[in-house]
Amino acid sequence: MKNYENYGVESFLQDADFRDWVLGKTVDEAFWMKFAQMHPDKEAVMQEAERLIRATQVEVEELSPKEIRAEVDRFIKNATGTATSSTRFEGDGPTSVTIRPLSPLLYRIAMGVLFFVGLFWIGRHYWRPAPVAQGFVAKEAPVGMVETYNNTGKPLPIVLSDSSHIILSDGSRLSYPATFSDSARLVYLNGEASFSVSHRGDPFIVFSKEIATKVLGTRFVINAFENRRKYTVQVQSGKVSVYPVDPNNPLSAGPLAGLILTANQAAIFDKESGQLIKTLVAQPVVIQKTVLPADRIYDEVPMPTLIKELEKAYGISIAMDFERFEKCRITATLSNEPLFEQLEAICKSVSASYEIVDGQIVISGKGCH
Repeated sequence: MKNYENYGVESFLQDADFRDWVLGKTVDEAFWMKFAQMHPDKEAVMQEAERLIRATQVEVEELSPKEIRAEVDRFIKNATGTATSSTRFEGDGPTSVTIRPLSPLLYRIAMGVLFFVGLFWIGRHYWRPAPVAQGFVAKEAPVGMVETYNNTGKPLPIVLSDSSHIILSDGSRLSYPATFSDSARLVYLNGEASFSVSHRGDPFIVFSKEIATKVLGTRFVINAFENRRKYTVQVQSGKVSVYPVDPNNPLSAGPLAGLILTANQAAIFDKESGQLIKTLVAQPVVIQKTVLPADRIYDEVPMPTLIKELEKAYGISIAMDFERFEKCRITATLSNEPLFEQLEAICKSVSASYEIVDGQIVISGKGCH
């Protein structure tokens, strides 16, 4: 059993399991998340080790200019004159090999090859591409921020300097400072990521081209790939503000025409129309589990009683004419069905219907008399 409690930065760097976790190549995600929570004193050490692993660059071994010139001189000498070399094969004596001068046509071909080899070397030397490490690209962004691109084929965990946890989806890119300032925590996302933001006094803002998401401490998911028409923000817990921004100057405007989202609510931004609308997530989750037991048996229970239970358990506002439906009695057995399936069954039993309007559920019908 490894004694991670005594590990320093160097030990974490050399540990294969830790490196696999940082690179998103392990299925033991729960262990490292739990270890970080149980050992907050190791947070700074783990973050430094993670930063160094992400900054790893694998340099391509190249010939020096002196070696290049030596090879070119040798090639030209062999191409324009006669050279003799001795090669020893096993069991044989020295063998003299004579290289005859090239014809003018072959000589021009050889010079052309040398020209393109030279261009290739210059390109390699002066226009080296960004280094690619296993599973991701990590580099310093133009504005001095760390940029991580996930091409592992699976979610990649990232821990920021403020202890906020991010799960970056495959094909997504995240830019963030190595250390946050005291005034604001700004990150930039192209793609999809799940955020679990630590609570601090300063705001945490995620910029995704035409929209910005501002929070103080919450869990939410942003889907904002540049090549797609719509961006979405889904809140899992807490509260966020979502507002449109100028992609060329995202810091110039504040949340003047934005939306406030709470748990189980979502925002959809249409890039073509510029409209930002509020709705609900596709699969709302229970945020107060003590309200709804695993198996619920209802026998002639007033419909408004069930609706208020669902409203409290999911944290979603449900609007209806409670007086009109007060006499409607519900007999049913409910357990872990999705929220919308439960609403469908309840409404169908009293000939009612529901719709999602501005991030809330509206139930309509004639009621019971």
